Amino acid sequence: MGTLIYDEPGRIQEALKKFLKEDPTHRKNHCDWNELQRTVDATNQVAFTFMQQRSIGLAGFNPIGIQGKTMTSFERQIPLLTDEIKQWHRLNHQVVLVLNNQQRREGIERALEGENIAFIHSDTWIAKPNTVVILKGLLTDGFELPNSHLVVVVEGNIYGQQKRKLRNKPKKGQEINYFTDLTPGDYVVHNMHGIGKYIGLKTIETEGIHRDYIEIAYAGTDKLFLPANNLDQLQKYIGNEGDVPRINKMGGRDWSKVVTKAKKSIDDLADKLVEIYAQREITEGFAFLPDQPWQQEFEDAFPYEETEDQLQATAEIKESMERPVPMDRLLAGDVGFW
Repeated sequence: MGTLIYDEPGRIQEALKKFLKEDPTHRKNHCDWNELQRTVDATNQVAFTFMQQRSIGLAGFNPIGIQGKTMTSFERQIPLLTDEIKQWHRLNHQVVLVLNNQQRREGIERALEGENIAFIHSDTWIAKPNTVVILKGLLTDGFELPNSHLVVVVEGNIYGQQKRKLRNKPKKGQEINYFTDLTPGDYVVHNMHGIGKYIGLKTIETEGIHRDYIEIAYAGTDKLFLPANNLDQLQKYIGNEGDVPRINKMGGRDWSKVVTKAKKSIDDLADKLVEIYAQREITEGFAFLPDQPWQQEFEDAFPYEETEDQLQATAEIKESMERPVPMDRLLAGDVGFW
């Protein structure tokens, strides 16, 4: 009974699927998504999701759609902004400008007066047809809600966003040097026992001595308590984004088979690389020119602040491109920025 609320049910379904996949024994005490849906007993169910109803594993819901659009970047082209405002007014949209810089705000006001576009200042949200409402404040980005006849434009949409600093993502496959490098739920690889899941740090008393141990869960009920000073025996699991590894069983032969197969693949690859590199050394390539002014302008327009790794990769790739031999580089990374 009561009300059941789903927050992104598609993601909940995917997380449950991964949990059941990583260890077959989980199915003994946990149900899958379809069984969960059959056993739900709630008077009301509400789902918040960006996906359409038919693609999130829910049935019998009455969808209520809210249509929204991201705001255009005007790149300091004020005439484009005023033309767009006129079009929004023709569609009976309420236009709100959120501006914080006084000098820029006064410049926008002069442009509106020059185009005979009415505007007012306000400290709070108000609706006034065919009039631009100017609010003082800061918002990350603007938006348009066509069905609600509302348009919000922020200072960054007009003058361009300042470079935003990227969050550092933890590197996959790196050595684990500190306990802070691990988060409960991370997949780790032990030299002898293979892939397991890090549970946490546990203090165990042995013969009156308290010592810290790293608790790692393996398939079934197997657990490994690794002394904290043996942290170098672990590495973070390397896998494709979103891939859920199958946890190994302690004492089983699966991990040894994986290691043997990997070693053979490495030997085969090494032989091929030796042949390829020898051929590259005698092949003439195309040398690109060093950066020109327009290249610097293009890079300066990038809206994010690059990380040290990104700057290093860019510099090394440019250096290789300027050499008269075939470039031998592979740039691998996450798609997009977050």
